[in-house]
This record gives sequence, structure tokens and C-alpha cells, in this order.
Amino acid sequence: MTSIKRSLTVKGNHRETGWAKEDQILESITTVVEEHDIEAIQLSQRNILITFTNKEAKIAAVTFGLHINKTFVSLTDVERDAINVTLRDIPIEIPNSVIHAHISKYAENVEDVSHGYIRKSDGTISTVKTGVRYITVTGLKTPIPNNPTIAGHTGRLSYRGQPCSTCSSTDHPYYRCPNKEGTGCFRCGSKEHRIKDCMNAWGTSSNLPQKSIPPKTQSNVTHIKFDDMTTDSQKSASTNEEMKSDQAAINDKEKENDITSEDTNYDTIIVGASMVNAMSGELKDAGIDVRAKSGKRVEEMKELLYSQPIDREIIKNIGIHAGVNNICYYNDSPEDTAVKYDNLVKDINQDMPNAKIYVCSISPIHPYKQEGLNSKVRKMNKLLKCMCDRLEYTTFIDTFDLLLCKSGLTAQSDYTMSDPKGIHLSNKGYRKLAYYLRSKMETTNITKTPVSKRKDRGSSGNTPNSSEKNPKSGKFTVRE
Repeated sequence: MTSIKRSLTVKGNHRETGWAKEDQILESITTVVEEHDIEAIQLSQRNILITFTNKEAKIAAVTFGLHINKTFVSLTDVERDAINVTLRDIPIEIPNSVIHAHISKYAENVEDVSHGYIRKSDGTISTVKTGVRYITVTGLKTPIPNNPTIAGHTGRLSYRGQPCSTCSSTDHPYYRCPNKEGTGCFRCGSKEHRIKDCMNAWGTSSNLPQKSIPPKTQSNVTHIKFDDMTTDSQKSASTNEEMKSDQAAINDKEKENDITSEDTNYDTIIVGASMVNAMSGELKDAGIDVRAKSGKRVEEMKELLYSQPIDREIIKNIGIHAGVNNICYYNDSPEDTAVKYDNLVKDINQDMPNAKIYVCSISPIHPYKQEGLNSKVRKMNKLLKCMCDRLEYTTFIDTFDLLLCKSGLTAQSDYTMSDPKGIHLSNKGYRKLAYYLRSKMETTNITKTPVSKRKDRGSSGNTPNSSEKNPKSGKFTVRE
């Protein structure tokens, strides 16, 4: 009997769908993938069999499953022991036959080796290869190394259940290992991030080694300061005053923007990229701790979330506003980005199970006639909503229609003219988006209000409130 390849087919329990028909199943699965990504839907022996045209669509379907008749139905590989392997960084000139021979050392059967192709902005797949190879194997004999050397070239290989090269655990990939030794941050001394991702001020951590100035150097500095610079004392004094004033202004600005857990204990945190950074003022006014940095992608949100200490007993809500960089700048497919999002929220929930996670949608691209990008944005938002419907600890905040006029188009006043891609908003647009997020996230007052650094005015230092003031005496008396 000739064996066939079924690496793109998944199955689900037909009974769990309420014996749904093919058209109902098609309507449900198209909330996760496009119709052209589906080759066939079959009902066979009380099972639903769905065959896809590409690996990306199949992975997205397995990740998010079916939502049909108010029930979630999981989808799995037809071949239960099938393992999907992703191989990167191997030159495109090396044929699939060489890769097939190399992987055969670790698995009994190598079912398929296929190329990945670039997906265009309108969602269609081009004929240009990405260099990524997708491999389906069965009967794994020994773990496959994560850095295999094939034809003299080192690649990156990963699959679900792969042992970590650092601790040999199978519940996380090697690049997320908590025991992995890193260079750390030379600014604040933390071992959890590098200096390019640091959001702390210089020397704020006790882990940072303090460098003392040798006595000889201090003596030379003092000599230069008071001897060589006394020739023009008035100019020097004026310059020093200006430098002190500028430095004080910078310090005040840093203290105002960098409100960490040392200043206040928040019960709500939001992480994101440049758009969240632009809304930081309005969000902080509502008692939301903002942790944002421009250019960050979904896979970098977890590191950004833990860039500052977190009191897990206080945190009630965590907001995530990410994905626009993946979709619009790195040209990632919505399916791949959604899988990264799914892993992100699961990791956060595992660490803080009592926190509610708010997932914010991606805003429309201006002008709205950019159908290519906006179709990817709508697909991404559809996948995020599907994910939140499946995970009970997540809530989806849909902001897409917020920036659309009654005509269904974006307004120029909500977007900045300086962004040719039409992603970033104007001050008006950011305020509108920030107030909407504030209304949707269940925030409470911060437990400790930052103390104002301004000097008190008046001799007493404080102005009495209305309850402490003496009542005003009326000029006229009321006759009974």
C-alpha cells in the first residue's frame, strides 16, 4: 500500500461541533484563515478533516481551533505523532534532498520538506522563497539539535517539544530559558535585558558595580576647576548655572516620565511600542503603568513587561498593544504574528494567573484605501478576537472602528502628516485612542501617589481645603 503525505491535514471531533455541516465549518474556519488557504473539508467517521494549502494556515488553525455553535473545538494533526520542524539560515542553494538525508538520522520517516514563500501585503503568496524550510517527521528517534550543521552551514532548527540546550527541559524553547546566561545590562546591572532595551536611569540598580575615581584624578579635576578657570570667572559662573539648569530640567523630565515601582504601585500595566509611548501621559493619569519602546514586536513584549520589577500580588490588569510593527514593518503574516501573540499571553498567564489580560486591536492604516495593509490588519484583529474568545483570561479591545468616520474611512485629523506609512496618529488621534483604552480597562487608583517635587507656597506650605475653611458670614440675614 502506497503511503501518502497528510502533513497539511488536521482533524477535530464532529460531535463537539453539534454535528455542524460543511458550510458552518467553513464559516468558522475562515475567521482564522482565508478561504484560499483551505483545500478541502471532509466529514468522515465522526471526524472533521480539514486540508490546507500551506503550513502557515495549518499552524494557525491548530493554534486557534474552531469556534462553532458557541463551542471551542480543538484541531490536531491527522497523524498524532507527526512533528512540524522549522529550519532557518540554511542557504537556498542546498537542495531539499540534502536536508532530508540529514534529518533522517533523527527520525524514522521524513514525510515532507517544503519551502516557505513571501506573503504579499494583500495576503497572497508570491513565488519568492524566504529560505525557511518546513519539515514534517514521524517516529522521532533522538532529539534534533537546535543548531544543526548541514553541508557545512549552521542553521537554526525548532519544533514543539524540543529539549532546551541549556536545561534540557521541553516546556520552553532554548531562547526563552530562564537559566540562560546573558551578558546583562551595563547601565542598570540587570541580567534580564541588555543595554539597548534598558528603560532605567544610569546606576539605579544595586547590582551595578560602582566605579570610584582615583584620588589623583580627583585632585587634577579640582586643580583645573579652581585655577585654570578663574581667568574668566563671570563667564564660567554663567556657564555653570546654565549647565545646572539644563541638567535639572533633564532630571525633572526623567523623574516625571520614568515612574517605576519605587515611586508608585500600579495595579495595571500596559506594554507596547511607539503608539503606547505616545499615549503615556493620558494613560499614566488613569493609574496605568506604561512600559513601551519604539520598534518593539510581539515577541519582544514579554521582555519589555519584565524590564521593571512587578509586584504580582498587586497587578490586576495587563494590557498589550502590539503587532503593528510585525505586520507593517517586518511584513510578518497575520497567522505567524497571532501564534506569537498566543504564546505571549499564555506565558504571562502562567506567571500571573490572577491578572486579566487585555489585548488591543491594531488601528486602521491611513488612508483607508491602502487595502493591502488594512486587509492584513483586519485579518490580524480577527485572529486576536478569536484568541480572546478561546482564552477566558483575555479580553479583546476593538479600536479599529474608533478611528473610522461615518463614511467608513479614516480622517486626516486623526493621523500625523509626518508618517508616510499612515500608522502613527496625531495628538487628537492619540487622545481619542488613550481615553477609549482607559474606559475599557478596569483600572483603579494607584496605591501610592507620587509626591510632587514643587516647593510649597505660602508660610504654612498648604492651602486648606473647603472643609477646613471658616464659613462665610452672610451680609444679609434671612427673615423668617
